[in-house]
Amino acid sequence: MDYRPMFEAIRTGASVPIQYVPELIVGREVERKAIESDIDYIASTGNSKVRVFLGDYGFGKTTLGKYSEYLGRERGMLVSYLTEKDYQDLHKQDELFKSIMKNMSLIGIEGNTLRVLMDIWAEDKVKEIEKSGLKVTSPGTVSTFLQSNAKLAKGMFLEFCAAYIFKMLRNEDTADLIAYIRGERIDRRVLKRVGIYHFLDEDGWNFLKAFAVLLKELEVPGMIIIMDELENLRGKRRDVRDAAYNQLRETVDKLMGGDVSSTYCMWLGTRNWFESAKNGVASYQALHERVQNTHDIQTSQSVMLELEPMTHDEYMELLKRICKSYKDTYGLSLGSNSVPERIFESIKERYTDVNRRFSVPVREFVKFSVATLDIMKEHPGEKVEFALQKVTAGPSEKDDLDSLFEEE
Repeated sequence: MDYRPMFEAIRTGASVPIQYVPELIVGREVERKAIESDIDYIASTGNSKVRVFLGDYGFGKTTLGKYSEYLGRERGMLVSYLTEKDYQDLHKQDELFKSIMKNMSLIGIEGNTLRVLMDIWAEDKVKEIEKSGLKVTSPGTVSTFLQSNAKLAKGMFLEFCAAYIFKMLRNEDTADLIAYIRGERIDRRVLKRVGIYHFLDEDGWNFLKAFAVLLKELEVPGMIIIMDELENLRGKRRDVRDAAYNQLRETVDKLMGGDVSSTYCMWLGTRNWFESAKNGVASYQALHERVQNTHDIQTSQSVMLELEPMTHDEYMELLKRICKSYKDTYGLSLGSNSVPERIFESIKERYTDVNRRFSVPVREFVKFSVATLDIMKEHPGEKVEFALQKVTAGPSEKDDLDSLFEEE
């Protein structure tokens, strides 16, 4: 593998391409195995699941989210990654589903994933209608056909699909339909003219339920919904926050209760967000009771998994991986197996406080290591100490492992 894109991203602070996530995720064996097991479960059984990962800033929650995205893409699953920007109106049911649809991606598809999937499915239905000789005079005619032949239940998804196919049969643009589902402002009168009388704010869960069935028909093995940075919900007004927590509560009920199939929902947030009785999950009992571990005992099967800080050995393993990838990419001769150890010793010296506590944001750890290797590459005759003296890296409170994978 060519690691140049990974190193270029590290140097500039940009998002590391997702294919390199396995190289930079170290430790977290329990969490990794849980994610792998969850995705296997979703893809093989068609059931759904919610999993919660908690950890302080810099513990690698976003990295786990990206790892889940990586695995899902490898399995051909649909992935929707939500972050703080998607939670402005999370308390509104329709906004949750619009955010899910807007952020969807599927390996092999560039651009508007929802439109590509709908086009593939609808074109097949158009052929069936034309083959049947059915005379289509309105979206209602298509709706009746879909209820009989595609087994779609009444509701918004049926109306949306009927309108979509009706427009395709008339060679009309379907952009307004896709735009509405993705959260753009579309006059409801426009939608009603093509037979849509149910909307996401009142029928969102049935829409998602039917959409999961459509994915199965397209041989997509499931959907992964990753909700990162959920701790930001704490800043919402009380009534808005409670409505958002009720949305999360309903998500647990719908997925774990089997109403929505083949869907894996991952929540990422801080421990303080979960425990706060003032504005966190603990402030909304109905949600807290559903995801709280029984008697605070954590196992690999627990709904909620709490992350521990990285150990010295894990930092060292990460550094060895970086050195190996750098050597493979640039042909750098490290000269001695002690180079990673010497770099780590220098980092520990810089990031150990007066109380002899070692703490370094992993992003800074990685950038410092790569900068040292860059200098060694430019000065092949010098020892590692020369490079370490040249590197001028200081701690940054904002840098952490999660930000390695955040979009700038």
